[in-house]
Amino acid sequence: MATATDRDIARIPAGNLRVSREAFGQFWREVEAHAAAETARGASTARTAGLVLACRWLACSTTEVNGRRFLAVRPVGHGSPLAYAELIEAEYVAAETAMVRGPHTGRFVSKPGYVESVCAVLRWAWRRNGPRPQVDPSLAGAAR
Repeated sequence: MATATDRDIARIPAGNLRVSREAFGQFWREVEAHAAAETARGASTARTAGLVLACRWLACSTTEVNGRRFLAVRPVGHGSPLAYAELIEAEYVAAETAMVRGPHTGRFVSKPGYVESVCAVLRWAWRRNGPRPQVDPSLAGAAR
């Protein structure tokens, strides 16, 4: 997905966000643009991947893998890819648990910043318990 369209944003299930659809849509567009710029430079980061996948999953959007489109999968947990309130809460808990265990261990060892980014998106968009994540990793508070 190169960008989040107005249609993509309008199709986000109402119960999947606890911030305004407009605020989330603006953030999602920034994230997708940042990811596209990283890819164009050949410098994609796990941190940005965490932001992108968390946004796409919350939005019940799709992602492209080897030229094929699939529903975005849960960014940290396993199981059903379709985001809905109870599963979003479970994903939030799974992401926070991964942070406590150490985000640079297990399957995330080669993905610096990934778990932190997922947590930041879920804290802001789902729990409303944190600031809007920063898209540019050089800015303070990027993954808080």
